[in-house]
Amino acid sequence: MSEHSAEYVLVPDLVKRFESLTSEIIPMFFWSTREGNSTSRGMMARSSVKIISAFARRPKLSPVKDHKISFKINEELINYSHMNKEFGISVLAGVPLAQSLFDIRLNTPCCWYKIDGFTECMIDIDMQGNAISSNPTQAFLPIRLTDQQLCDMVSSSKQMSWVEAVEIIRHIKRAYRAHRGGYFSFFGIYQPFHLIFPTIYL
Repeated sequence: MSEHSAEYVLVPDLVKRFESLTSEIIPMFFWSTREGNSTSRGMMARSSVKIISAFARRPKLSPVKDHKISFKINEELINYSHMNKEFGISVLAGVPLAQSLFDIRLNTPCCWYKIDGFTECMIDIDMQGNAISSNPTQAFLPIRLTDQQLCDMVSSSKQMSWVEAVEIIRHIKRAYRAHRGGYFSFFGIYQPFHLIFPTIYL
């Protein structure tokens, strides 16, 4: 499956994990000319928000029925995470625990990992989301995040105005374009979705 197909499962799963914190969450795929345009900025000018960004990872299957799946953490995702950390935004990687396209449902179990600490690698996980091996073998093995750890990430995130949030997201995109010499695959394949938390509800 594509990362975009995985997103349909991952977005509702991640939103549900924050139910103990707040039900006032805005899932968003950010376009500067849509969510970041002057109308949006004007309507939300006095709003304060916190942001969690997330990348969908598609489960890669072994030809052997060994009850594990794999997912890849790319260099682009790691760099994106480092830039967001400077602005107080945590970045997650999520993967549905599915061994077949026909396992995909809105209630398919998913697991979440913080991208901090990764080097580019392929991670093997069991069907409970526990990391069991990596390639290269010396790569960092992530720990599946609990709901409480996810909520703690929101609580410790930077509070900012919506106008500031728009500028931060735009700045990161511009920095990547400059680094890679223009438009590149990150903006075609590896695009995050965002959860926006209006801080009045936190």
